[in-house]
Amino acid sequence: FVVLRYLTDLNIGVPEFGNMALAPLIHPNPIGQVATLEYALNNSERMSITLADMEGRTIATLLDGVLEDAGEHRTVLGMPATLAPGNYLLTISSATGGSGCVRVVKE
Repeated sequence: FVVLRYLTDLNIGVPEFGNMALAPLIHPNPIGQVATLEYALNNSERMSITLADMEGRTIATLLDGVLEDAGEHRTVLGMPATLAPGNYLLTISSATGGSGCVRVVKE
């Protein structure tokens, strides 16, 4: 007996986001050289954002352990100039273990 789940949208993630009040959202998607990431935190937290290929290899660290206050956040992310068109995973994680992952498409 096998159960499969087919994901039809561009957002994938971990059901438990820890300190994150809302799942991360990125726009535009497909992305160009810059994209805006939106998320909300219940408490102040050290946050990191990484960009990885679809095999999980880290391509860039876009934010590394920065202390963010509780509340809504909108962060403009500059994508690496050498980033080839394709599918990538943008992971936002906190020092206390909460995380979310969004699939992004690079034009």
